[in-house]
Amino acid sequence: VAPLMSDVHITSSTLEIEGDVISVEPLTRDERDRKVFIIILEDLKNHDRNLALNSDVNRIKIIFHSEWADACCFVGVGDKVKVHHFNVDSDASLFVAICNAHSEVTVERTRKVLVNASNVERFEYEEEAQKQNQTYQSLLVRGHNQFTRCAPYYDAIYGSRLEKPRFDYILDILHGYFVKTILDCGCGTGLHAFFLAENRLSVTGLDCSEVLLDLAKEKNQTLTPEAALSFHRADMCTFKLTNQQEGKEVYQTFDCILCMDALLLLPDMQSIKMAIRQFWYHVKNEGHLILDIPNQPPVDKGASQTAIKIDLQRQNLALLGRSIEEGTLDIVQRSFKEKGRRVHEWYGFAQQYSKQRKLRYYSNWTERFDELLYHAPELESVLEEEGFHIVALYGDQTGGDFDPQTSPRRYYVCCRKFMGSPEFISATMNV
Repeated sequence: VAPLMSDVHITSSTLEIEGDVISVEPLTRDERDRKVFIIILEDLKNHDRNLALNSDVNRIKIIFHSEWADACCFVGVGDKVKVHHFNVDSDASLFVAICNAHSEVTVERTRKVLVNASNVERFEYEEEAQKQNQTYQSLLVRGHNQFTRCAPYYDAIYGSRLEKPRFDYILDILHGYFVKTILDCGCGTGLHAFFLAENRLSVTGLDCSEVLLDLAKEKNQTLTPEAALSFHRADMCTFKLTNQQEGKEVYQTFDCILCMDALLLLPDMQSIKMAIRQFWYHVKNEGHLILDIPNQPPVDKGASQTAIKIDLQRQNLALLGRSIEEGTLDIVQRSFKEKGRRVHEWYGFAQQYSKQRKLRYYSNWTERFDELLYHAPELESVLEEEGFHIVALYGDQTGGDFDPQTSPRRYYVCCRKFMGSPEFISATMNV
């Protein structure tokens, strides 16, 4: 059988390539009717060199065929991938690596997954996850919805401290209920937490993203020990913050829990129910829970795409290790519905200039995260079942009236209900 023209320029390589996945193409078939799965890597080894040369970061295309496509199609944006032994298409304008029978692929998300010739034909990602007592859904949340790619620009994207109405609205609610202690679940880099702490509230932050928490902790280091906040890395579905009380370990409780724009990043309604149950255990009796989630109107609007430009300012850009004084961030935001979730893809390009170092930096990144599509009555029913009574519903971030058809968001203010006798409450609060 004569080879295809595409095979003429294929050569073998024993080199190793490594990078972060910045793009994934859906599983498809080629001209030979073989399954094909394609990912694009950002070359980690040459990243700093390329930035110093003011050139774009290297792009590497990895092609998986047949059983390799089936085995590796779980790979997603944000994963770190290392490939050893592969074929190279020397005729391609972009560096293209093609997995072969001798390839070895290592995928790092929260742990390492190894695919090679010994297991490629029978590899099942879900089974591999179960071996280590982790579900696919929890890996999805921890791996894809942690904003690792856009972390340095998180504050610039989600709003600087100059957006006073957004924060003052929350502060007014908290003052109205005489709140003193707050647990910020899904705190990210601490946008809300630090603002509230500056207003003499005691704030504890919790998030599952190590990258975002590192940025929050770096901000924390600029404060005095008395003013510093407490941050914890944990899954909001299973977290337990405890104190010692009369020789017993009991749940740490707060006047209020904030969960702003984070609840729908969980994989399903059961996970949301587990998170709300944990909230109940960590809120004082007659304390409050404030949720901020997108409003999903009855008629879905379909796919959308927008482009934004952000001026990067020193006070709202947490960029580690660099003295950046000016720059711009361009982002193309795509949103579409996929398998019961609203998927968001961000394509960012940053240009920054450091006067101190007299260097110009360029950075390309792709961020992908998804939110559960929910029915409001179902969510409200879960809140009631798990011990929270809804006392207010607002329609925007400044406390405007809620309209189910036009409001961009749902801001729920809930009060923790009394769920039993004092003896029962005491017993359930013991860890």
